Amino acid sequence: MMKESQELSNFKKNGKIYLFVPLSYYLNIRLKDFTKSKNFFGLLFELLKEIAYWYALIIIMLFAVVNQCLNPGGNFFFFLNLFLVNYLILMIFYEAGYIFNDFIAVKTEKNPSLRVPLSYPSKVIYSAILFRIILSAVLIIITYNLIGTILLQHIYLAMTALIILLLCIHNLIEKTLRPITIFFLRFLKIIYPVLAITILLANRQFFVIVLVYAGAIAVTSFIETLLKNTNIKAQASFQQNNFLLVILIFLVCSPLIKNNYLTGLAILYCLFIFLIKKIAMSNKKERKLKSKEE
Repeated sequence: MMKESQELSNFKKNGKIYLFVPLSYYLNIRLKDFTKSKNFFGLLFELLKEIAYWYALIIIMLFAVVNQCLNPGGNFFFFLNLFLVNYLILMIFYEAGYIFNDFIAVKTEKNPSLRVPLSYPSKVIYSAILFRIILSAVLIIITYNLIGTILLQHIYLAMTALIILLLCIHNLIEKTLRPITIFFLRFLKIIYPVLAITILLANRQFFVIVLVYAGAIAVTSFIETLLKNTNIKAQASFQQNNFLLVILIFLVCSPLIKNNYLTGLAILYCLFIFLIKKIAMSNKKERKLKSKEE
């Protein structure tokens, strides 16, 4: 009870900012679970690293497709801005799900992870979720009007509705079933911010690369979540080497991409991420050994 009162007093200072300003809840409540950074700029840097981790490959592919005569006349910076708008929409959805999970769904869990004071006023919580729904609706309408045909507009709206539905299901089902929803959520997390771009770009090779990459990330995320529930050591080991599986999936699917240049870029990127993770893990082990010696 004492702990909850202390959390409530801390959350009261900036609670409304976290709840109503897009990305601030994720930065200040969720991202702090995975980083030692406490100040705003440190957290912002962590967010940029996360965006780079998930989407750098797609941005590289987009640049290559637009500028290597595969789609002459394309505007890379227009597409980049469209990506950022749709990423913001996606994160607004995710934050609404996080808020629902942390304040409402957590009350029904057997062993909940308490991140926020549960006694925070319910009216504010529901108002924050409603505000995010309205804000995301405005941004969706903007993107919707940029997409040409009615059929493609309907595909975009259907994908949006599917993400919302999956987030609701994910927050309501038992943790043992969440690897299934994680698979679909990770797939859509990659697809959604670039869905409008893929529609407007109308380039088959870019479309296939996005699908292959999204599928590979979904598979690795499913395995990681499954191992997390059964074998933590195996999960940690797989997490270090998961981009080797992504490389394998790209190699298997290279006949579908039908472009050795783009396939090679994708494999080089995945190899780079794999090496970065290995170096980071090696440095982490060295720091642990030094701290033990001291």
